Amino acid sequence: SLSASSETADWTGTYGGLPSELPTKRIATKSSTPIVHGKDTDGKLSLHYGVQVFVRSSTDESAYKKSAEIVARLVRITPATKVSVTIDTVQYDVEHVSLSSGPVYLGAQEDKDGERYSTNFLVVINKVG
Repeated sequence: SLSASSETADWTGTYGGLPSELPTKRIATKSSTPIVHGKDTDGKLSLHYGVQVFVRSSTDESAYKKSAEIVARLVRITPATKVSVTIDTVQYDVEHVSLSSGPVYLGAQEDKDGERYSTNFLVVINKVG
């Protein structure tokens, strides 16, 4: 399971990078400034984000497996999947996620118990309404 704040979750998640403190099993995301691609034929505003996902675990195998699991789940997203996100109180539907690179091994975290991987995605979202 994944949780942003639970002490009992298998993996914890954060936005903005991997903090140095434990727990070791951690997932973090960063995103780029979106590219605005205007409106589609239905009048929906379309944005393209670059998203980077970092994974840290105590073993190389565990970190890689979690990275691969994230890739497998995200690249299956289609408009029929109905995934929504809220950014600055505005709701968007995820149109498409494509793999840009990775998982790439980043090595062990200095002075900490953790092997790290990074994966990059291009995420296309459309404004709802």
